Amino acid sequence: MRAWKASCGIIVSAAMRNGARGEGSDLRIVPRLAGQQYMYLRRQFHDAVDGRRPNFPRDHIARLASLDVDDIDGLAEYLSELVP
Repeated sequence: MRAWKASCGIIVSAAMRNGARGEGSDLRIVPRLAGQQYMYLRRQFHDAVDGRRPNFPRDHIARLASLDVDDIDGLAEYLSELVP
């Protein structure tokens, strides 16, 4: 896995919304991130930062925007490797 320097705030924020292991919640209508395809997650994160995901949570966009491209890609890779 690529090394990345993202702050714990991204993981904590995602965990609060998407579950501790990215499992999501059908009850709260929160998507599962764990085990999603790397390229899908990467595209969604970059699209959010670039303004192409208007329904993406603003707090997530702000945190993602503080990361460089390699960090966003590393986050997508990390989440894609989690077992749902």
